[in-house]
Amino acid sequence: MKSYKGVWVWGPFSQWSWFFVLVKLAVFVGFLITLKYYDPFSFLGFKKEEKTSFVISPLHRYVRHPWYFLAFIYLWVRPLKDTDLVFSVIASLYLVIGTYLEEKKLILEIGEPYLQYKKQVPAFFPYRRRSLL
Repeated sequence: MKSYKGVWVWGPFSQWSWFFVLVKLAVFVGFLITLKYYDPFSFLGFKKEEKTSFVISPLHRYVRHPWYFLAFIYLWVRPLKDTDLVFSVIASLYLVIGTYLEEKKLILEIGEPYLQYKKQVPAFFPYRRRSLL
């Protein structure tokens, strides 16, 4: 029985293959930079925080969710087969729904300061007119 190999939506054999590699490297470096602003054990749920603190790191001045921003870039700016495309769509929906639920929790825990922050800073993709500068 033959297995399904998939069809390239956009592939690694184009003139853009070097760009895909650079983007993956930039996402990895961005992730490493953001690690110093997170407690990975709390993020993964291994350690319960006593009280949610509201601290805005330099990256959070541009987007509310820097890791999700990097995840979106990684999901969509890479060589994709049709099966990868399905995965990217599902993972993107997961991030959007998870963000919605996470922000509901943050609004309950932090209240008005987070609502003001939410009005000023975009969730995933930075743009010039909305940031805390």
